[in-house]
Amino acid sequence: MSASAVVSPLSALHFPAHLSTLFGPLQLLGYLACGIGFTAFFAVSQRRFMMIGATSAVLWTLHYHFLGERVAAALSAISGGRNTIAVHVQAMSRRVRVGVTVFICLLVATLAIWAGSGPLAALPTFAACLTTTANFWFAGKTFRRAYLISDACWIVFGLLAGTAAGCIAATISFCLNLWTLKRYVAATTPQPAATPAAA
Repeated sequence: MSASAVVSPLSALHFPAHLSTLFGPLQLLGYLACGIGFTAFFAVSQRRFMMIGATSAVLWTLHYHFLGERVAAALSAISGGRNTIAVHVQAMSRRVRVGVTVFICLLVATLAIWAGSGPLAALPTFAACLTTTANFWFAGKTFRRAYLISDACWIVFGLLAGTAAGCIAATISFCLNLWTLKRYVAATTPQPAATPAAA
């Protein structure tokens, strides 16, 4: 069997040419991953939040795999495990935390080099290393700013890789993080003391 005979299971579904860019099977899979991922923001239980996030990560893995973006697919798969570890990272010693951070970043970088997906893979690779560092070490405004940079990398990657769903998801995440950052800054900024009225 030739390589050209191997096709995606989703290729059996056909959409008009002018709709396939936004609503083709691969994009619908990405939209589903996006929708499930954002429902995690409404989860009260942290355990449920992680479970929903893991489900979303599996779907993103399939989305990028069928697009042929092996690095992005693998990074999506890694993110579920990374976020689970991050829940317990504060209880770890500094040495262990440094080791885990370096290990995951090296794993991501090695994966990008091994996959050989070209210069485009640098964007999700950098974003994954940045969010790993943020999850394990940052808090408050620094944490949100790191995620804004990561989201910006994924937006550019989505545009260049041709994934409308990925680009839309990263844009929504960017907006949510920006909104959260503004709320955090407003809540932590000391308000000026009221001056007493003149008699």
